[in-house]
Amino acid sequence: MLFIRTCAIGLKDSLCSGVRNLANAIWNGTIDQHLTQPGNVLSKNLVDENVQVLPVILAWGVVTGTLWTLLRPHAPAWLIVTFGVSGGLILFSMELILMSLTFWNIHPGQLHWMLFFVEEQYAQYPLTIFHPVIQAALTFLIPIGFVAFYPVASLYPVQVPMGISPPAWVPYLVAVVLLTLALVIWKAGLDRYTSTGT
Repeated sequence: MLFIRTCAIGLKDSLCSGVRNLANAIWNGTIDQHLTQPGNVLSKNLVDENVQVLPVILAWGVVTGTLWTLLRPHAPAWLIVTFGVSGGLILFSMELILMSLTFWNIHPGQLHWMLFFVEEQYAQYPLTIFHPVIQAALTFLIPIGFVAFYPVASLYPVQVPMGISPPAWVPYLVAVVLLTLALVIWKAGLDRYTSTGT
């Protein structure tokens, strides 16, 4: 579980530095410079910030996936690595939603640290050690459970909260749905943005 969580957080951190910079650019009005340049503001910023980091992350995934196959032959490495990727997309999507709130005059400062704390602390433990209300919140409200716990639960016979034992493909579905929602919120905010007037 810790391996999948580490992959997910590493991928999220490599993608989110550009998103965090965009939140500050929206807040202080310097996003106008990004909007006057050709290309998609979000994807251009992600590539500009992280083009050197992504090959390292991919190489790390291949190496650790190979080691995983040697140590745990019953769980295929491609499945573990793709669980890390889906977890990273879930974390990235939550971060993008949070940063997109800046378009509506909500600065994500403290909310960002709350999300960081939740993903750092709660994603490293099995959901079953928490109170049922927290289990439900980490499954349905802030889907941290789909970053590492539910993928591991689909591979190993473990106790699952609320009797929910989703199949192995559900974390991928959660990642796609959450990423789609994040992009829709980002686009709505970008369409709403009219400049700071400075």
